[in-house]
Amino acid sequence: MKDWQRTTVLAVALALCAAAAYLPAIPSGWVWDDVNLVQPSPALQDLDGLRRAVGTDLYRQAAPRLEASPYWRPLALASFWFDTRLGAAPRALHVGNLVLHGLATALLAVVVLRRRRDGESMAGPALATAWWALHPVNAETVAWISCRYELLCGVALLGLLALPWRPGIRRAALHGLLFLAGLLSKDGFGAMLVVVAAIDWADRRAPAAAAPRWVAVGVAVAAWWAARAALDLPGFGLPPRTK
Repeated sequence: MKDWQRTTVLAVALALCAAAAYLPAIPSGWVWDDVNLVQPSPALQDLDGLRRAVGTDLYRQAAPRLEASPYWRPLALASFWFDTRLGAAPRALHVGNLVLHGLATALLAVVVLRRRRDGESMAGPALATAWWALHPVNAETVAWISCRYELLCGVALLGLLALPWRPGIRRAALHGLLFLAGLLSKDGFGAMLVVVAAIDWADRRAPAAAAPRWVAVGVAVAAWWAARAALDLPGFGLPPRTK
């Protein structure tokens, strides 16, 4: 069996194990913040409801009486709409979380396996991936539907890390799309610019070679910022000083 085939088999096996570990979450119903942020969301209804949900911030889309917040997570809301086309809420939404956690596990396995030296065993990377995937710290992220944006962020970041580097506009555009997906999942994804810079530094990539990807990522950030401005969403300014 070739190395890429062994990597694929191992990544799929780890993903299935990670998803299976959280099967008890499927019948758990609405959990904690799900009641306030997901259950009343119009994104669970129809396309018109989805349009209304993504056209405002995370809090007001679920409860219009609330004060506007700077949190805008349209990709998470779109994923809620998609899940409820396939099954009834909240069960289908819990299944969606399990699928995303399994996908993140598979991508992490690919990333760490690719980083091992030639001839090294797969046992170490597999154990590291399993440790992360099954660690109790992930329980809230997977079991709470309202943590969907965390899962989507993880998939977007690991997708960036797992996507093989190649020069050219098309591959750079894919990096830009993945970065945009991360920003549309959770506002704080912008901090992952540091990760992209660290990858280029670790791989000793020449600035000229890395430039197309940085341009694509810059376009993604600009598009995200322009969309927020068009929707007149509040910014992330510091709170006013109190005397």
